[in-house]
Parts: sequence; C-alpha cells; structure tokens
Amino acid sequence: MIVLRNQVESYVRSAEEIGVEIGLAHEKAMICRDVEELASNVVGTFQDINGNVIRWQNEIASAVDETNRERLIRLEDNWGQLYRTLASVFDKAGGFIACMERWGYQVDGKQKFQAAHHEIQNMVCFSLEQVQRAVQQMRQGRGTPLAQVIDELWDAPVR
Repeated sequence: MIVLRNQVESYVRSAEEIGVEIGLAHEKAMICRDVEELASNVVGTFQDINGNVIRWQNEIASAVDETNRERLIRLEDNWGQLYRTLASVFDKAGGFIACMERWGYQVDGKQKFQAAHHEIQNMVCFSLEQVQRAVQQMRQGRGTPLAQVIDELWDAPVR
C-alpha cells in the first residue's frame, strides 16, 4: 500500500509539473502570436506613414500659396521623428522575433517585416541635422565634391 501511495503521489507531482510546462508552452505560443501581431502592425504603420509622406510631398509640390508651402515644409521634422520612433519599435520587434525563433517558433510575416525593417533603417541611418548641414556647406562652397571623396577612398590603405 505504501509503495502504491508513493507512486500515485509521484504521478500527481508529475501531472502538476506537466501542467505547469504546458502552461508555459501555451504562454510562449501566445507571446509568439503577440510578436507576429506587433510585426504586422509596425509594417502596416510604416506603409501608412509612407503613403502619407507621399501625399505630403505632393501637396508641397502643388502648393501655389508660398505661406501654405512653407507651413507644409515645416512638417518635415515631424515625419522624420515619426520614422525614427517607429524604427526603434522595428528594432525591438526584430529582437522579439529572434527570441521566438530561439524558442523554436516560426514567426509568420517575418520576411515582410525584415524587408520593411531594412527599408526604415536605410531611411533613418543618417542624422537629418548632419545632412542639412552638409547640404548648406555644399551650397556655400565649403563641401568636398563626391569625385574627390571617391578618389581619396581609393587611395586609402585597407585595414
């Protein structure tokens, strides 16, 4: 009787442990779904922002009133900041996708996410202020022509 009671008690503990493991596996699966949803949402928002920026650029191009045109141009920093903020969400979501894969899950929409992530990284990799300063310096004749930069790069030793 004691042996049987010990076996039954060990089965109870095993069943409880399995239940906990199943609960954890279920939680991980639900987290994976949340990550997929986040990835899909940031891609969709990125596409929405791109569409709005295209409309904004078209409004600037077609503005006949100079006051309205200047007002529209001043929105440039807002769009840039929106892209930079979304890029940071892309970075975090990319880390979450990698975590899900380490857990053994496949994340739906990963390729679409990666393509959009790459695109937004290319958009925000330069400081807008530095680019604006460089353009201003070029206009003032204080810049270095691209051909000269290329020549210097070809002449530089490879490390």
